[in-house]
Amino acid sequence: MIQTLRRFFFVAVALLIPSLARSDLKVRVWPDKLACDPNEPCAIKVYVNNTDSEAKKVKLSAYVEYEVESRAALPDKELTVAGGKEEVVPLLWKPGKSVLGCGVVAQAFDGEKLIARAEEYFNVIERKDIARVGVAGQFRVSQQTEGPDAHWNEVERNKNRFFVTEALRKGYINIAEAHGLYADAFARLTPNETELAGDYFLGGFPFRISGVKHQIELLKQNGISTTAYATSYTDSADALELARQRPELVMRFERGQPSITLFDVKELENEKNFLPGTALMMPYNWFPDQTSRETLDVAIGELKKARSFWGLDGVRWDGHYSPSFYHVFSGRTFFNYKGEGVPPLKDCDRLTAANMRYVKDALRKAYPDYLFMANMMWPANIPGDQRSEEFAVMMENGGAACNEPSCASHIAGNPYNRWSEMSRLLLFESDRAREYGGYAFAYPDRPWDVSATYSQLQYSLFYATRNRPWFAAALYNHFTCGYEPQVDKKLLPYSDAIRSITRFATRYSSILFGHGMERIGDPDNFLKVSSAQPVWWKDYVHGRTVGEGERQLMVDLFNPPARELAGAMADAKDLPQAQKNIRLSPKLKPGEKILSAWFLSPEIDGMKRKLAPEDGKESGREVSVYNPMEGKTVKVASPSGGTGVVVPELKLWGIVVFNIKTR
Repeated sequence: MIQTLRRFFFVAVALLIPSLARSDLKVRVWPDKLACDPNEPCAIKVYVNNTDSEAKKVKLSAYVEYEVESRAALPDKELTVAGGKEEVVPLLWKPGKSVLGCGVVAQAFDGEKLIARAEEYFNVIERKDIARVGVAGQFRVSQQTEGPDAHWNEVERNKNRFFVTEALRKGYINIAEAHGLYADAFARLTPNETELAGDYFLGGFPFRISGVKHQIELLKQNGISTTAYATSYTDSADALELARQRPELVMRFERGQPSITLFDVKELENEKNFLPGTALMMPYNWFPDQTSRETLDVAIGELKKARSFWGLDGVRWDGHYSPSFYHVFSGRTFFNYKGEGVPPLKDCDRLTAANMRYVKDALRKAYPDYLFMANMMWPANIPGDQRSEEFAVMMENGGAACNEPSCASHIAGNPYNRWSEMSRLLLFESDRAREYGGYAFAYPDRPWDVSATYSQLQYSLFYATRNRPWFAAALYNHFTCGYEPQVDKKLLPYSDAIRSITRFATRYSSILFGHGMERIGDPDNFLKVSSAQPVWWKDYVHGRTVGEGERQLMVDLFNPPARELAGAMADAKDLPQAQKNIRLSPKLKPGEKILSAWFLSPEIDGMKRKLAPEDGKESGREVSVYNPMEGKTVKVASPSGGTGVVVPELKLWGIVVFNIKTR
């Protein structure tokens, strides 16, 4: 009897979702920004295209959804679209507050019949700290470089304008700190006078100086903040001159060589080695002694100049210049000019924390909103149950840490090479970052190293552990939009495979990264989950208060991969078998009740499904289910069973959200 009722319930819900009849009318929506200011009206354009030869009269109905079930209706519009024409209908929405994870939906009706529908996602950002807790991704403007005499015309410039904006849409990195400059450019952070005169920046920029500024402006017009990757500020003109004049500020290996590859001490002191044509194109050529404030002052000066020149909002500070890194790099030991180890390993955490504090304080005096990011993980010499001063300083006031070792998880022997260990380590990073007031990025394996299947597994696990992917994978094919010769067929299916996940993360960024959310350390006291096969969930339970007398319980369900080892060329054999009928039963306090329950997943139609609560008392009773396709609440029969809900199918990853009345 129970199975019969369940089948009836699922069939009933399925029948409620209409299949859109083939129509010659198409609609699409396009917010004017990807991240909007709550103090300004969000401008939304709806494009209604009639491909038929006859004119069509339609009613356009639109609304904005946010959180899980909140919505704001926009005014209906009646319009007639001539045959073969497209009408653009402008709409305005005044949110008046920050709203993470918005979906604007436009529907066209012929009478009462729904004939076309479109949806797009964006966010409304009020403060910097909110903007920096959302969906993340690094934006590389291109992988093409050009010489001083390279062809540069208006056609190419227009292509660039198109695909930057298009790439942001495809990537769904709507509230990310977008990194608008290609990292390899940062052998120096600003151009010299010769390059300024020629509108050309030696070092990796693809679009000349004016082109790069235009890219940054496009990002800002879309509401996206921009940061620079200051990996090699040491090779700036000022830093090289300091190294030449003050060799005691340069770290050395045992044999006296002060760089990874090139110079010994005498060569470093030779002025001929610092000609612009040679030294300025040599990133990573020396390690500054960051025990000295003089070298830190050079870095601060370079970052201030770069911020002023390019109009940047922040910087990614590379952990490779941390004193602790000196000791682990290639298994070598570094020494100062006198041959003394600098510093002893046990002192690295304290020293680097002091250095980081010095740099951050100096930058924020000039730019109070300046974002500080660091490319590092939890210091290797600090046990997990102890405090890291370096990490604490880096995270405070919304700082960000990037976990770079996770980008090699496909390599055998890497700590992340087992999916269960990847989950454990990612959780550790995310928990510590949140504890110290910041947030964690994780560096995904690069698409040319792994399969699209691998990345689907990895990106889902990143989000389940509340890490932000450092790269938005869906952006990896963006540069093919403007340069046909550079189309990489491998990257096209890769980005297509990941886009549904990044799209989902944008729409439900409030559920993933909203404020006031806490991970629950004793989930068995809050919830019972029953499934035929193992499902990972205990590490992914979060709770928050959403209003007076109401709380949310959020449970990520991750269907573990079929093989524990994270194989680079994962295929269908690595995907888990879909699981059916997973029951979740919250342990409610006296007087509490479930107001609603939702299953959210990038792998289901509409990305959300309302779940009918079971109460174990009235088998087969009617319950109300909201159907987003029709915009109506309808009645369906409820299954029987214990208190809770049943997820009909879990393919890889999804989130169950319980809205619970507390009084």
